[in-house]
Amino acid sequence: MKIIHVTGAPCAGGAEVYIKDLASSMVALGHDVCVVFISHNRDLGLSTDFEDRYLKDLSNNGVEFKFLEVRNRKNFIKGSLSLKVAVDDFDADVVHCHLYYAALYTLFLNCKIVYTHHNIKLGIHPLFYKLFLNSRIDRYIGICESCNELIQNVSGRDCVKIYNGVSSGRLIAKNSYVTKNDFVQIIAVGRFNRQKGYETMFQVVEKLKSLTSAPFKLSIVGEGDPEYASELKELANKEGLVEQGMIEFLGCRTDVPELLSNSDIFIMTSRWEGLPIAQIEAVLTGLPMVVTDVGGCREIVESCDCGFVISPSNVSEFANALRNLIENHTLRTKFAQSAREKSYIFDVGVAAKEHVKVYKNL
Repeated sequence: MKIIHVTGAPCAGGAEVYIKDLASSMVALGHDVCVVFISHNRDLGLSTDFEDRYLKDLSNNGVEFKFLEVRNRKNFIKGSLSLKVAVDDFDADVVHCHLYYAALYTLFLNCKIVYTHHNIKLGIHPLFYKLFLNSRIDRYIGICESCNELIQNVSGRDCVKIYNGVSSGRLIAKNSYVTKNDFVQIIAVGRFNRQKGYETMFQVVEKLKSLTSAPFKLSIVGEGDPEYASELKELANKEGLVEQGMIEFLGCRTDVPELLSNSDIFIMTSRWEGLPIAQIEAVLTGLPMVVTDVGGCREIVESCDCGFVISPSNVSEFANALRNLIENHTLRTKFAQSAREKSYIFDVGVAAKEHVKVYKNL
């Protein structure tokens, strides 16, 4: 089968990392796969080094890739014509669009079209689904129960649930969790935007200072809007959290597997999510976690029995749960072991096989 995935850019976002792993797994299953990007990272002010490594990974795994011209990004007709050329050249059987703006360019395609929405925020008026997407999309896919319900409500169509997945082969699993260090390393991985609720995360750290005497440090991995990133760092500095060694900003990193494996606890304070790739990477690594109850975050924790799920913006509850993990090595070990044993359902190989079933049924 010849499959095309369409997405925004080869950046460090969760959906984009997932697409890379998914495309590579489909090649391993014997299919021809191409990823079509609407933009280069430089067009969006994102890391060009990350793009180079991303594309190299695709090539090494036998995945083709193409870019639409940047001038087509905001031109509906030119973008649609450009995508049609790419699809016709590849002779695709299925085009799989990720995020709504990728589906905008399907106007002139005459092959089967699949659409996955990767968040519980629509990003566009609900009528867009019934007035445009329903006429173009042959099958909707949801990445968690919340996404399934959202898409079914706005489209009036059935939606197939397939969990996001991560290639466990590129992660470094914590095969043991026996070191009883006094110092606890906490890690957060996510793009710098308001969705991730970093302001709440800083409040949690500030609260935590008064709750525990155990030494800890939070490392934050990610990039995003430079202006917003600057605001966040200024806020953390204002609270003295960086100077006191409680928070460090690591930027966009290519050694995330090593950073996760060398950490003790994963946290996420998002205001909304789909099924976060960063959280899946953490659970496959074997990390206990505290996350907010948005999107499919609860589904990951409950499926793997690996931590605590907290109401969004509830700083006190989040800080107390985090303190519990920091001070209770036995509990951390229990959650870590459960994560390692039960997280196989979030391996990308499972997701790839489920997607191929959908494609073949079409």
